[in-house]
Amino acid sequence: MAVPTIEEVLSRVETGPWNWLIFLLGSLWGVFGAMQALASAFLSPAVDHWCRIPQLDHWTKQQLWNFSMPRTLVRGDPHHSQCEMYVRNYSLLEGVAWEDRLEYLGEWEQDQAGTSPPTQPCDAWEYDTSSFRSTLISEWDLVCGREHLRSLSQIFFMVGYFFGAPLGGYFSDRFGRKRLMSGSLWAFIVVSVLGSVAPYYPLFLVCRLVMAFTGTIVYQASYILAMEASSVRHRSLVGIMFSVPFALGNMLLPGLAYLLRDWRHLHLAISVPVILLIANTIVLPESPRWLLQKGRWSEAERELQKAARWNSSKTFDPAWLLTALTQMKAQAEHREFRQQNGNDNSSPGGSTTFREGLKSLLVFVRTPRLRKISLILYFVWITCSMVYYGISLSSSNFSVDPFLYMFLGGVMELPSYTLTVPFVARCGRKAVLVALFATCGTTVLVAPFLPLDRNGWGFLAVMMASKFSITSAYQVVYLYSSELFPTTLRTRGVGLSSMVGRLGAIVSPVINLRLGAHHWAIPTTIFGCLTLAAAFLTCLLPETRDLALPDTVSDIENGGEVTQSLAIVPEEAQPANEHKEEEAPSVSAV
Repeated sequence: MAVPTIEEVLSRVETGPWNWLIFLLGSLWGVFGAMQALASAFLSPAVDHWCRIPQLDHWTKQQLWNFSMPRTLVRGDPHHSQCEMYVRNYSLLEGVAWEDRLEYLGEWEQDQAGTSPPTQPCDAWEYDTSSFRSTLISEWDLVCGREHLRSLSQIFFMVGYFFGAPLGGYFSDRFGRKRLMSGSLWAFIVVSVLGSVAPYYPLFLVCRLVMAFTGTIVYQASYILAMEASSVRHRSLVGIMFSVPFALGNMLLPGLAYLLRDWRHLHLAISVPVILLIANTIVLPESPRWLLQKGRWSEAERELQKAARWNSSKTFDPAWLLTALTQMKAQAEHREFRQQNGNDNSSPGGSTTFREGLKSLLVFVRTPRLRKISLILYFVWITCSMVYYGISLSSSNFSVDPFLYMFLGGVMELPSYTLTVPFVARCGRKAVLVALFATCGTTVLVAPFLPLDRNGWGFLAVMMASKFSITSAYQVVYLYSSELFPTTLRTRGVGLSSMVGRLGAIVSPVINLRLGAHHWAIPTTIFGCLTLAAAFLTCLLPETRDLALPDTVSDIENGGEVTQSLAIVPEEAQPANEHKEEEAPSVSAV
C-alpha cells in the first residue's frame, strides 16, 4: 500500500473557507507592500526650489526670480536657477515694493540692474508648496549638491528587498511561516512609525531599509502559506490572484497622497493600518506542509482536522488522516535514518556545507547551454526590475500629474496579471516576451520625439502602454524562467534570478533622479535600449511551450530541450508576480 502524500491529504480535505481565508488574509499585505514600494514618488517628489532671500519675502515668486535668479536649464527646459542667485545688496530692498526697487539700490546695483551680475550659491531655499506641503527634499534640503541623497530613500528600500527575500526564505523554512510572519509584522509596525517621526535623514533611511526587509518577509511568508495550503487544482489561480492587492495598493496610494500633502502624514497613513494584519497572526494557521516537514505530526493533524471541519468535507475520514500521517511519519523516520548513515564522509566543521553552497551557485555557469540561459535570464530580470520601477516612479521626469500617473499605473497592472495568460498558452513564452519587451522599448524610445504635450493624455497613454508591457513581461519572465531551469535547479535558479534582478531596482532611482535631472528623456532612452536588448537576447533562448520540463543539467546540455509534449503546464512552473518576492509555490524564496 502506497504511503499517502500531502497532495492526497489536501485533496481529501478539499478546498473551502479554510483555504480562501488564508488566501484573503495573506494577500492583504500586497496593498500595504505596494504603497510602501512606490511611496517615494510622493515622499520625495521633484519640487521646484530657489534661493531664499528673506529681505524679498514680500515680492511675488516671479518678481523674485526675474530680479535675483539667473536663467538656466532644468531637465532640458529653460528655468530659473534653483541653486544660484545674483550678488546684490538685498538689505537695501527690505520692505521696498517691486516698482520702487531701483530707487533704493546703491549706485553699483543700479549700474548692474540691466545686466547679469555675478552669482553666488544659495545658503537657504524656498520650495514650491502648490502640490506638496512638505517632502523629504524640503525637510532636509536634499538639493544643490545634496540631490544625490534624494535617491537613497528608494535605494535603501530596494536593498532591504535584496537581503530580505533570501534570508526571509531561509528563516521561514527554519522557524515556520506563521511565526516569522508574526515577528516581522510587529517589527515592521514599530520601525514604520519610527520612520514617520524620524528627526534625521540617516535614521529615516535605516527605517526604510528595515521596513523593506521585514515587509518582504511578511509578504513571502503569507504567499508561501497560501500556496502550501492550496491543492494542485487551485494553486495556479491562487498564485495569479495573489498579485491583485498589489495593484489595488498602487491605485490607493495616489488617493492618500492627494489628501495628505505632508510626507510625515502620508508615511504614517500607509504604515499604521498594517496593525490590522495583526489579526493574521491570530487567525492564520501554520502551514501543514511545514509542520509535516519538521515532524510535528500532532500539530499538522490538528490543523488538517480543522481545515476539514471548516471546508465541510463530506468525504473526509478523520481515521484515514491519522493512518495516513502515521505512515508518512514512519516513511520520514526511515528516510532520515538512511540519510544519517550516508553522512559518515562529511567533513567536520561544516566545510561540506560551504562547498555545496558554492557549487550550487557555480553550477549555473559551468556548462555551455545552462550558462547561456542563466546569463541571459539574469540580464532580463535586471532589465524588468529596473524598467518597472523606473517607469512607475518617473512622473516627475514627465511633468504629468503625479497622482493621476500613479493611479493609472495601478489600473494598468490589473489586466497585465491575467490578459497575457491566453497569449502565452497559445503563442509561446518566447514570442510573447519578445513582443512585450519590444513594445515597451519602442514606446519609451519614441516618446521624446512625439509631438505630444507631456501634460496631455496622449503622452500619458504612451507611458501607460509601456507600463502595461513591462508589468506583463514580469509575469512571463517568472513562468519562462521556471521552465528553462532543470528540475534539480529550478527553485535555486528562479530564486537567484529574482535576487539578481533586485540590482536593477536598486539602480533605477539613480537613473531616474540623477540622470533625469539633466534631461527628462535620458532615463527613458536607457530603459528603452535595455528592453530592446532584452528582446534580442530572449530570441536566443529556447521555446518551452508544450514541452516537458528538463529534469537535469544533462537534459539541457544534450540538445537543450525535451520533446515530450505536455497537456498542461506543471504547477511549479506557474507564473508569480515580481512584487511577491518569491519564485515557486512550495519554497521560501525571493
